[in-house]
Amino acid sequence: MRRRLRLLRRGLAATVWTLICYLQVLFAKVALRPWPDAAWRWRGRWLRRWGRGFCRILAVRLEVEGEPPAAPFFLVSNHLSYLDIPVFGAVANVVFVAKSEVAGWPLVGALCRGADTVFVVRGSRRDALRANRELDRHFAAGHGVLLFPEATTSDGSAIQPFRAPLLQGPAARAHPVHAAVLEYVTGPGDPPPSEAVCWWGGMQLLPHLRTLLGVSTVTARLRFDPQPVRESDRKRLAARLHESVVRLAGDRGREEREWQLARSSR
Repeated sequence: MRRRLRLLRRGLAATVWTLICYLQVLFAKVALRPWPDAAWRWRGRWLRRWGRGFCRILAVRLEVEGEPPAAPFFLVSNHLSYLDIPVFGAVANVVFVAKSEVAGWPLVGALCRGADTVFVVRGSRRDALRANRELDRHFAAGHGVLLFPEATTSDGSAIQPFRAPLLQGPAARAHPVHAAVLEYVTGPGDPPPSEAVCWWGGMQLLPHLRTLLGVSTVTARLRFDPQPVRESDRKRLAARLHESVVRLAGDRGREEREWQLARSSR
């Protein structure tokens, strides 16, 4: 019963809070249209508020190591869950990239469109070119762009190979690309993050969302690499960024093991 009440309370609060913030973002798009810089700042302010508030409602504790890059920037990360969006939204004003199917999802599609998400048809080179042009425009306007080059979510056990098509813009112009790694930890007695937080494989959205809303706590550990990567070839850029994210994940795992060992020896 307690878990069910927690699920209902969190689900209602997250929905109401999301709609409030969405209306604020729409206000920026409509009322501040003649002043695009002011509209972007207003959007970013409310996106961060939404992310932080969403995480508080779901009892998600943020642990951030390093500093998010200063705009304009390109940033890549591993991809684990739809929860990645409010986590990154809580710490940086970014443009997200999503598969084209998301645009047609009830409510979620409208929310993503309102937040200037760039939608991409997976496997289409022609659409990748269009998406690259949109991302270049955002960068030129001074915005931050977040890419998930794995092009899918995973259970967190490994970093999937990075795909290169959406890295064409920063590669062609030799822009620095920053890397980050994200990891989730669930609370005692909760299902492991691979089941309760990571949304991957054939998992159905609504049953998974019920599981996530029912856990006691989640810790989201986000680490930024201080050294960006530059490459003129998109495939080499993808490979080097993959190495950076794998290294970040390995460093995080090693530090966690050392901390556990030190605690057990006290």
